[in-house]
Amino acid sequence: MKNLIFNYTLILLSVFLIASCNNEEKVLPKTVVENTKFKMLKLEDNIVSFETMDDFSEFLQKANEEEKFLAEFKEQFTGFKSNYEAYEAITASQVEDIISNPAAYESYAKIVENNGEKYLEPIIDDANIRTVLNEKGILKIANRYYKFTYETVYISKDFSDLDAENSMRTANVETIDVVRGNGDTMRRPNEDCRQDYQKKTWLRTLDCRFRGRLWTTNIGSLYSGIGANTTHYVKTAGIWYRDKAPMLRLKYDVNYTQSTPYGNIPLTDSFDSGEENDVRRIDETFEFCLNASCEFSFDDATSYHSGRGDAGNNFWSCNLNI
Repeated sequence: MKNLIFNYTLILLSVFLIASCNNEEKVLPKTVVENTKFKMLKLEDNIVSFETMDDFSEFLQKANEEEKFLAEFKEQFTGFKSNYEAYEAITASQVEDIISNPAAYESYAKIVENNGEKYLEPIIDDANIRTVLNEKGILKIANRYYKFTYETVYISKDFSDLDAENSMRTANVETIDVVRGNGDTMRRPNEDCRQDYQKKTWLRTLDCRFRGRLWTTNIGSLYSGIGANTTHYVKTAGIWYRDKAPMLRLKYDVNYTQSTPYGNIPLTDSFDSGEENDVRRIDETFEFCLNASCEFSFDDATSYHSGRGDAGNNFWSCNLNI
């Protein structure tokens, strides 16, 4: 009887072990997928590191094409504090501090003047790049560190060279100016359309604004990009500061040209975000190029920027055409 009980116990234990192994085999593919999804990068001391420029390009391309790619990136690297998140975390109460001490925030935010108005903007329009820059505006590609600011990108093999105190004077640091489109040259606009309204609170009346933009950015041979965005703002201390709206929508049809040393490439793009609720901003990059001599210019564009403000259910929109 004891032998029978012992044998029965062994049988149950064997069944349990076999079942456990089968379960482990089912889990493994998911783990492999999670590990290989972002095989082109790793995280080193809160700096995203790409082994090659091609790996960086692959990341940006997938971020541009796959709807859930950036969300999966954030889930995979939960401890990483991105430049995108640092900008989004700015509160209205910090705006006056940014005015008096802009250097403390210049790694992820910049007060930009446009047609006599001042806006608190991110350091680069391409939201995909902001997602892999850390809150100090730094990423690593191969053996070089890149520090982005609104006006300049600083590059060095030595991370310590990119300290704020050193970056303007160290001979080891290469610098590239950031050039944004100008409506007067090559049809590369940083143009906008605007629709204003007021929201009354029990303390005061707030000036609010919907703003649509078409943009181009050129950073030498490092990066060129072209895109559009729609943002909702509230005016705080004389600065237009992005603020959550009940609804935003970005829609466009564009024809544009990518210019290279080998000729011009005509391109086209269409997009409709649909109505997105409780958002501050919608960003879209049409196209980009890395580590190459290329520039983008608009041929013609029709963009529609709309939203619903906090003042009741009023609907606001503006069109920006080239």
